[in-house]
Amino acid sequence: MRTPINSILGYASLLLDETYGPVGDEQKAPLDGVVRNARDLLDLVNDVLDLSKIEAGKVLIHIEALDLPDLLKGIIIGMKPLLDRKPIQINLSGLDRLPLIESDVGKVKQIFTNLFANAVKFTSEGSITVTGKNLPERKGIEIAIQDTGIGIKGEELPKLFNAFHQADAELTRAYGGVGLGLRIVKDLVHLLQGEIRVESSHGEGSTFTVFLPVRLNETKQIRQDKE
Repeated sequence: MRTPINSILGYASLLLDETYGPVGDEQKAPLDGVVRNARDLLDLVNDVLDLSKIEAGKVLIHIEALDLPDLLKGIIIGMKPLLDRKPIQINLSGLDRLPLIESDVGKVKQIFTNLFANAVKFTSEGSITVTGKNLPERKGIEIAIQDTGIGIKGEELPKLFNAFHQADAELTRAYGGVGLGLRIVKDLVHLLQGEIRVESSHGEGSTFTVFLPVRLNETKQIRQDKE
């Protein structure tokens, strides 16, 4: 599924780079559209494949030591091109007090990349605050991502993590997406024996909070795999 999409992206990029000869300004705009839509389609394919693997129980967990503050700061640096387009202030709090955890680095990165990207997407101005809490009494940590964006209507909150759920057709046209990202985030959090919750007020922003254990219970993971 990815191969033909990558071919479209590759040939369109070669045309934009004028590999096959000069390209006029009138042609560059539609070619940019081809690249943009092909990337959106590739993201959709990847999301569908991720969700299919999770639901089929085919996702493997690779446990290793993870420095969450470094991972989160790396995600924020990677989002700099998007952040530079908006007057958004990034605030970090409590991350230096977090212990090393043992989890799946790739899946933790996917969770927080998705949540932070959503915060950037739905916040036109204001701030995004990333807060870390060490919870030794629960043998875990919490990361909260709070934004001052458009927020979520109360009646939409119970359906927020449903696959293919889109709160508002007008928002979909404005911001894109097909309603898979948060469902994948929720499934990955549960796969890592964690929890996720959301608080939001329409027009005032949202806060997504993720709890992760300091160390995965491998016995519990084996039981989940069998199920």
